Amino acid sequence: YNRSGQILSKITWDDGKKNGPAEIYSRQGALTAKGAYKNNEQSGRWIFFHRNGQRKAEGVFVDGQKHGTWTEYDEDGSPKKVLAFQNGVQLQHQTRQYERASLGRRNRTTRFGNGDILGTTPPRRQPAVQQPIQPPPQRPIPPPPRGADWEPL
Repeated sequence: YNRSGQILSKITWDDGKKNGPAEIYSRQGALTAKGAYKNNEQSGRWIFFHRNGQRKAEGVFVDGQKHGTWTEYDEDGSPKKVLAFQNGVQLQHQTRQYERASLGRRNRTTRFGNGDILGTTPPRRQPAVQQPIQPPPQRPIPPPPRGADWEPL
């Protein structure tokens, strides 16, 4: 509880450790996270919420570290990012940016190895119109050197 009596969290305790379901609330009383603890560490599926109540992120914790696929959402609830984790290390993510006016979509994937950026794939674009390939200009065959024994074929 905070000073004004609002609940800040509901956490199950067992033998002095967080074990079981948990709900975390903002100072204004809105639910900000819901999941479970095991031996004082976040465990299993967790869901985080924006101030407006829409999902902000969701994924799985294993031994207190993010693991597997995590999804982040915009405030309107539409997916924004999909991230992959292994034992708390981010492996890759795919960003989905929605252009609301045209309803177009751009994707970008960045791959991580041991936390370092390895490379980025730019957004997919329409293929450029290719111009026909022009053959190189023909050069005239030079005359034979003077005094050489040469006959045309």
